[in-house]
Amino acid sequence: MSDDPEAALGSRTTGQKAGAAAIFDKTEPCAEKIKTILEMIVGLIVVLGVLLRVLPDVAHLRVPDDVAIFGIVASGLAVVAAIELAYTLFTPGPDEVIDPLMLGLSATLLFQVSKMEKFDWSAGVAVVSFVVALGGLFYIRRTFIDRRRRQLAPLSNVEQAQDTNADQRRG
Repeated sequence: MSDDPEAALGSRTTGQKAGAAAIFDKTEPCAEKIKTILEMIVGLIVVLGVLLRVLPDVAHLRVPDDVAIFGIVASGLAVVAAIELAYTLFTPGPDEVIDPLMLGLSATLLFQVSKMEKFDWSAGVAVVSFVVALGGLFYIRRTFIDRRRRQLAPLSNVEQAQDTNADQRRG
């Protein structure tokens, strides 16, 4: 063992990081499966809710009430955002937070639209603000998070074969 306390602390910190990574490696696949199943259940409930709301109107040859449909979809999005946010607790990085933020923002926009009785100037500014914020989150995800995931992801079989062929041509 080294007499240097900083070196000892560094090795202990590295060991803690490795331990945390091992825990995330074990829990993340299971958490992702549970998240996916829960989101599919919510999706089915939303589709059934919309169908139950729309079918009576269609049966009587009426135009469905779009405002109620927005509320149903917004509720589903809010539940899925909560599931996604809970899932981030089982992942090592903060980059997973962008998706629940986008879902939550979308749900809020739909809730606001479903509650509007008239569409005036201030409502238009609010909708545009939501859309700009959502666009900003998409840009952040595409620019920073998706790029980082591509850099960290292992090569696919096709990419590995292309790299092997390129190495063989060079060598």
